[in-house]
Amino acid sequence: MLLFSKKNNNIIEVLLLFCFALFLFFMNMPDVISEEKDYFYLILVFEIFFATSLALTGVFPVTGGLLYVLLYAIFSSFSILNKPTGMLYFGMVAVIVLWITRGWYLFAVFAYVISHIPASFTANTALQGYLRYVLFEFFCILVFGSISRVFVLKIAKFRERVERLCRMLDEQENRIRIQLASELHDYVAKDLAVISTIAQENQGATIEAAAQDSWSAVATAAQRAGVKLRMLISGTKTSFTPADIVEAIDQGSFILRQRQIRLKQIYDKGDFTSLNDTQARLLVMLLREGLVNIFKYSPANSRAKLQITRNQQNSIFVLMENTIAPESKVGKTNSSEFGLRNLNYIFAKEGAILVKEDFETTWMLVAELPAEMAAR
Repeated sequence: MLLFSKKNNNIIEVLLLFCFALFLFFMNMPDVISEEKDYFYLILVFEIFFATSLALTGVFPVTGGLLYVLLYAIFSSFSILNKPTGMLYFGMVAVIVLWITRGWYLFAVFAYVISHIPASFTANTALQGYLRYVLFEFFCILVFGSISRVFVLKIAKFRERVERLCRMLDEQENRIRIQLASELHDYVAKDLAVISTIAQENQGATIEAAAQDSWSAVATAAQRAGVKLRMLISGTKTSFTPADIVEAIDQGSFILRQRQIRLKQIYDKGDFTSLNDTQARLLVMLLREGLVNIFKYSPANSRAKLQITRNQQNSIFVLMENTIAPESKVGKTNSSEFGLRNLNYIFAKEGAILVKEDFETTWMLVAELPAEMAAR
């Protein structure tokens, strides 16, 4: 696709005009050499100017083209100069076609008129016949240039479509990468954090001294992480039921008990049956993130609170509250702060509200899931 880039098109244009300038220069050489010696060097100098200006037209279309047209007009005024350099006419045609291709029609008409005014005084045919020839010639050049312009515009549109498609692919790749990171965090990282925390708290203890429930929690978290990882590989779960919400609460309560954190639960299971898909999905994500954060940052043998209520408009309000450990030995190890940032981004995108408040000894997470959110 790089072949159709604007930069490459300009390079091709420069190379074509440069090669065409060399071609015309060498094609005129036999006639120039055969001329009288008095005019040989003068014609040779003009030939070099012609070739240089035509080659420069690829880099400087206006300056190089005007210079070539003016030189051609001067050459056409003197028959002694014009006779051995007839091939230079095709260079003038190339300049005009280039300008028409770029849509510079006024430049093209101006250049054509300027290049043929001197010849109208030196033409051997009648003026009327010469004008008919000039009009027919310009019509042919205009047709050829217009066809070339249509072709160039099609290439430009194709290039724009390719560039737009590349941008869309890049954006899609970024969205997939962000979504994958989010899902890995939501489905796997939380369970790995539970395993790491329990392992750190039982570090140094013998197998007999370690609580049986702790090892059971490690096994459960590891199995759950494996199951969720397989879900990611086969296709992420997008539909959530009231049972998924209750399961998220039960799992969170179970891992909190491993650190003797007592979770006070205030909610009505019947409220979950009236939630739409978006509310259920966001609520499950919030419960997983919030309860794991309580597990990581609360001191052992502490209390936490989870309250879920529904108003008459079917909006859901969630409150999580817990005390903060003075020095959490698992905080920096297991937290990247990705979860809450990502969750806040998802909530804002869906039209929900998520607020985190830190006090001296208390951490609160408050959320509102409006009923107006469209089900996904």
